Amino acid sequence: MIYLPLILIPAIFVLFTFLKPKVKGIELCGVCAAVSITWLILLISVFVLIVPVSPLLIGILMGMSVIGGLSKAEPWLKKQNVQHIPLIKIIVILGGLYTVLFLIEQQWRLLIITIIISIFALIIITLLMQKRSHRHLEGQKHLDCC
Repeated sequence: MIYLPLILIPAIFVLFTFLKPKVKGIELCGVCAAVSITWLILLISVFVLIVPVSPLLIGILMGMSVIGGLSKAEPWLKKQNVQHIPLIKIIVILGGLYTVLFLIEQQWRLLIITIIISIFALIIITLLMQKRSHRHLEGQKHLDCC
């Protein structure tokens, strides 16, 4: 069903855009929601064998979500003064690419390995490679806890 996204994306976008002002706490744009929900529906359809859907179509939509999520995260990373943002982007893009590929190809072992390696690499970069020190704590009183 190559034409299913032509129906789903606009319908979900309109629905999401209509409902967003009525539900507080939603910080996802209508396009991102429409694309993500569409590939999720298509992916479920493939696994349940309801509708034959091209894995390429699902992969393209999932790739759009990876890039959309990355662009949404970048301002937050900058606000947090995270260093090495270009390196984080490369890890997210490569990790996202292979996560999508192995998910679509149902290669579960490689999927799990890819996710673990990506998370581990992001932890190293975001936590261990920062130029932050704990000197700002020196002047504060420390409370001893039981």
